[in-house]
Amino acid sequence: MSALIASGDPTKVPNMLAAAEALLQVTWLPDPDTISPDQTEDSITVFAGTIRNMEHIAAASSFVQSVLLAVDDEGLGSYWSSGGILRRGEVFGRLGIPEDEILLGSIFLFPSEPTNSETKPGKLSQMRGTVEDWSRWTL
Repeated sequence: MSALIASGDPTKVPNMLAAAEALLQVTWLPDPDTISPDQTEDSITVFAGTIRNMEHIAAASSFVQSVLLAVDDEGLGSYWSSGGILRRGEVFGRLGIPEDEILLGSIFLFPSEPTNSETKPGKLSQMRGTVEDWSRWTL
């Protein structure tokens, strides 16, 4: 990770890596029968929206939520990211992540009392609204 920290990447990822105590790269494995040879501009494999792929994504997402809740319960700081530069093949290679897996997200874990650091809210944090804006109770 020291190479990424020193890479000069203009995003917040290098600074977050430098401040974090740990990084979890959460990946999922698409059903091989559903992979298309088409590539997006980021070279991420395009896969079919099948029930099995949806289950894989849902399971990985549930893991992320469980980790974030547990970390919060322990009083540690955390930040979930879609990955940015951490999606790159060279990062997967350095971390031993198989090429056929897809990064769901990166979880940065921070000490409970960070020193010599500044915490900034996410750029979309003001747009969250209230719980009532995005959920409702049904009977």
